[in-house]
Amino acid sequence: MTGTVEPANWRIDDLPDFLTIDELADYMQVSKNTVYFWRREGLAPDAVMLGKHLRFPKQSLAGWLAAREIL
Repeated sequence: MTGTVEPANWRIDDLPDFLTIDELADYMQVSKNTVYFWRREGLAPDAVMLGKHLRFPKQSLAGWLAAREIL
């Protein structure tokens, strides 16, 4: 994501297959601290480690949003 598109206009289909914490925070329009809080509390979408990097699979995010009826 280049930052040239407003997050509110991003469709889930336009997202990369694996989102960084920054990308997830931008998409959800919350701070990175909120994403970290969600992770600590077990409220965030499922994430995976790719090497030493934490990533959020797009499909995991879609399921997480659908379960909350946000999509």
